[in-house]
Amino acid sequence: MKPALIFDMDGTLFKTEKVLTLALVDTFNQLNEQQLWHGEAPVQSYLTMLGAPMKDVWQTLLPGAEPALRKQADHLFLVKIIEQIKADEGELYPDVPLTLQRLKEAGFSLYIASNGMMSYLKTILNHYQLNQWFTDYYGADRLPVSSKTELVHQLKQDHQLNEAYMIGDRKSDISAGAANRLHTVACTYGYGSMEELAQATMNISSFRDVIDIVAMPIESDDASTQ
Repeated sequence: MKPALIFDMDGTLFKTEKVLTLALVDTFNQLNEQQLWHGEAPVQSYLTMLGAPMKDVWQTLLPGAEPALRKQADHLFLVKIIEQIKADEGELYPDVPLTLQRLKEAGFSLYIASNGMMSYLKTILNHYQLNQWFTDYYGADRLPVSSKTELVHQLKQDHQLNEAYMIGDRKSDISAGAANRLHTVACTYGYGSMEELAQATMNISSFRDVIDIVAMPIESDDASTQ
């Protein structure tokens, strides 16, 4: 039986910065207009945090703000970013649809584990017609978990996955894969630094390289034997 493939979303399948900038600026403009916050949208700060849980993002972008304001900003941002995706302002990485199709046709089961919200993931999957290739997807608000490691653990249990790859561009992806005894693949074209991806089993420089990776015979490695 072929191993399952678990993908991150931002920085792995989807170029998040394409919609993030406009959505973040719109969000902070609205907060300023309502006199709830004063200051420009900290776009560059957020770009360094892509893929992080949103609760951590808002603690950084709105320092000292009340929890209610952070919650409101989070809701506004989600609405704005979904609007941008539906307006076709976003972009997938090259060869994503074709690669997913080939992997599915080859008999691999495909999943998503992301720190993004379920509505965000659903919008991307529907807009780009990717849902036809995925068995299931797990976002940050699907389950009461506090980390991607726990999210991947639950996905693995729910679908009884004995062997799988975790494919992503941030340290949280590699750590989640290693902790769950999965083979880990670092997407070096995404948002993570080489330093934070150093513990990955394998690296890829483009999404289509996934096909070559999974076609290779898998030898014993730290992620699968620890």
